[in-house]
Amino acid sequence: MVTATKERTETPDPQPLRLKARSRTWRAGLLAAALMAAGAALSVVALEQVDQRSPVLVAAEDLPAGHQVGANDVRVVEAAGLEGVSTLGEAQPAVGATLTPPVTEGALVS
Repeated sequence: MVTATKERTETPDPQPLRLKARSRTWRAGLLAAALMAAGAALSVVALEQVDQRSPVLVAAEDLPAGHQVGANDVRVVEAAGLEGVSTLGEAQPAVGATLTPPVTEGALVS
């Protein structure tokens, strides 16, 4: 007697596995893009706040105590991080004033 056996030649379709993998990759890519955009936005905001410069008056050279300030003795430069410090933003109010302490080159003139 001969028995016929049916060979199992059917293999599961790999298509559903590929769709799941593509779906996960797509989501991961979207998440990565969103995180990069958020990081870039935060960097721009932080840099704008750090770089808030204002004009300040500094000594152009070493000035001794008792010196009468002239227009060539001071210069205006841009500086950041001086919130709460009393400084002059232009030379005109300082010209003609007499220095009480000595002032070194590059020091703030208030």
